[in-house]
Amino acid sequence: MNLSTSALSNLHNIRVLVIGDVMLDQYVFGSAIKLSNEAPVPIISKSKVENRLGGVGNVVNNLAALGVHVELCGYVGKDSDGDFIKQLFKCSNIGTTCLWSAPSTTTKFRVIANNQQIVRIDNDSICDASEDLIKTTVNMIKSVDGVIISDYNKGIVTRDMATQVIEEAIKLKIPVFVDPKKKNFHVYSKCTVITPNKSEAEIALGMELDEDNYKMACERILYESDCGAVLITLGEHGMVLYEKGYDELFCIPAIAKDVRDVTGAGDTVIAVLAACKIAGNDLRTSAAIANIAASIAVSKLGTSIVTMEELMSTMEMMRRRNYRPYILS
Repeated sequence: MNLSTSALSNLHNIRVLVIGDVMLDQYVFGSAIKLSNEAPVPIISKSKVENRLGGVGNVVNNLAALGVHVELCGYVGKDSDGDFIKQLFKCSNIGTTCLWSAPSTTTKFRVIANNQQIVRIDNDSICDASEDLIKTTVNMIKSVDGVIISDYNKGIVTRDMATQVIEEAIKLKIPVFVDPKKKNFHVYSKCTVITPNKSEAEIALGMELDEDNYKMACERILYESDCGAVLITLGEHGMVLYEKGYDELFCIPAIAKDVRDVTGAGDTVIAVLAACKIAGNDLRTSAAIANIAASIAVSKLGTSIVTMEELMSTMEMMRRRNYRPYILS
């Protein structure tokens, strides 16, 4: 396993197709000044408003921040929120050649006061992938080195989309990484790696997970989904990786950092995991680096990217501390 910064040296040479649900994350930042006399709720004195790329946009943004060439396939609404998204992509130098139009944009509106989230208001837009979009997406696979499917269950990752993308990628020997949302992981059958969080894995398996049954849970997910590997993210307990052909669990401890906000941590994991693996690293190295990247992401407030400088400096710090994942047989 290579945790030196040389593991990141080839990221700028790869091209990744990302498929998923595009969202706008809107933040109102301020401070709580007193309780309202109208209802038992705080009055927030607004200091600033920010629009950030959410959903698959956060995955794409993290890839671009690491120098990866990105192709995006998704929907964006024909509204002002959709215009904000297009402008954010433009500012991050992210191409939008396969950004199709939907009636409205999925938006998550958060109010943050005194570094604490007070409320979140969601405006969901469900838009299933059309046959034309699926055909366009499949045709794009031949020009990339890897594919990420980031499913937020807002419509674009239909069974047909997932099946046709994965089948075409297999033909071309291109890896597919899936961040799932659907309860039935069989929808993503034969993908290279699937990365559920603990809650998603528990729902899919119908059982609670703990350190005594992580391996059994991973074995079941691999058997039922017929994927090549499963990486389960466990929040403050780190991650566990199980690969087909290995009768052992690769355990990646969490990194002690101040956790400010876990929003978008899964996006960072799938982006860094896929980029590092596509760039030529083994899966265990890629997962360990993704874990380091996630520790940086959760130390920030709101949906955030991890820069190459942040990742390299944190990797070097962990190397000096002799940070090592371990194997559990």
